[in-house]
Amino acid sequence: MARVVSVVMPVKNGAAYLAAALESVCSQSCPPDEIIVADDGSTDDTATLASDFDARVRVIGGPFGCAAAGRNAGVAAARGDVLAFLDHDDLWTAGRLERQLALLAREPAVELVLGQTQRVREHEGQLVPLGPPAAEPSLGALLVTRAAFERVGPLDETKTYDEDVDWFLRAREAGIPARADTELAQIYRRHATNATNARAADIRGFFTALRDSIARRRGEDGEVRSLSGWPLDDAS
Repeated sequence: MARVVSVVMPVKNGAAYLAAALESVCSQSCPPDEIIVADDGSTDDTATLASDFDARVRVIGGPFGCAAAGRNAGVAAARGDVLAFLDHDDLWTAGRLERQLALLAREPAVELVLGQTQRVREHEGQLVPLGPPAAEPSLGALLVTRAAFERVGPLDETKTYDEDVDWFLRAREAGIPARADTELAQIYRRHATNATNARAADIRGFFTALRDSIARRRGEDGEVRSLSGWPLDDAS
């Protein structure tokens, strides 16, 4: 059965990076069926650039208030039975969608695939790697069936930071059948306007997500249910 793939891209005033992000999605060897750009009330050329970029791009307008709300609105508007995500300032690597769709096709029980992420910084017009690629809990490297996404539930819009970590922890708790894509799927840019540049708040958000996961898994006897054995735990 042919999959219908929807890509959700939240953005606010992202015209400087948006075209490159959209090109990395549209130029895939197996391109998606639609790209939902969730525009959070941009005052630059974001909406026009996205609307004019490709016939597969559909813009939905906010305000949403945060990236998590934009992603949730994009999922609600999407028609695909498979979902993928990308932030407006990041990039997909060539072939990542075809590769991850092939993995889903080979293993019908699998509902979630997570690829590798390469963090980079910009220096004199070049993207310079920041360490080796890693299997980070990043939505931009994810491919997930809509059914699995809905079982886990929407992104937590009360979490300004690390809502992606929180979502992956909930997917793990729900036992979503997952596989690691050991190849590079996403280029994650570090730059002056990253939302996660507030390092202290980002760290607090990470530990808040862990604390919430522990609280959900704590039984009446006070013991915390183990989550060992999820396939992505050993991804490298």
